[in-house]
Amino acid sequence: PLVLFVDPGATHPLSTHLKESVLANAVVGSETFFSIIAKDVNENHRLVGGDIFTAYFSKETEWKLEDQSADYCKVMDSLNGSYIIACPKISQSGQYHLHALLEDINGIQTPIRDSPYMMDFFPGVAMANETYILTGESYRSTRGRVHNNGTKWSFASGVGNLREFQLATADESGNRLFKGGNNFIAHISGVDLI
Repeated sequence: PLVLFVDPGATHPLSTHLKESVLANAVVGSETFFSIIAKDVNENHRLVGGDIFTAYFSKETEWKLEDQSADYCKVMDSLNGSYIIACPKISQSGQYHLHALLEDINGIQTPIRDSPYMMDFFPGVAMANETYILTGESYRSTRGRVHNNGTKWSFASGVGNLREFQLATADESGNRLFKGGNNFIAHISGVDLI
């Protein structure tokens, strides 16, 4: 008897997909990684590398040649039919689309299966120098001045009067945080008479 080895066919874009079935949400300011599994038209996993993939994040759902607003990712060939996508840090929170494209021998790019993949990027950690007064009574400055390790504001109030204010905070890129859990300490000092 003869032993016959049948290699998978050429990589096909509609069979090729991301390894992750559901993309997790990401945090602004952190790198994101994915992997592509190359398959032929019959869903056979490719065993060698050599394919040319392009991947990028964009706010657009439609793929555009040379998308100028895109954040392009680096695609690394593992030489075994899988490819690692390393994407740059996204600086603005919101919804993005990960476009993954396979380039054929004629240089024509075609989206892989289910591309684009939708992802939500949430703001990073709260930063003291990005914290400001959102609402409040009788405050003189709308945005605080950075002072040592925190922020300093001036208030005007009468003796015995209760004053309330609400703080808003953002991450290092200025993305406003919409969830709680941050610890704030308020120090009230000094009395200036007006």
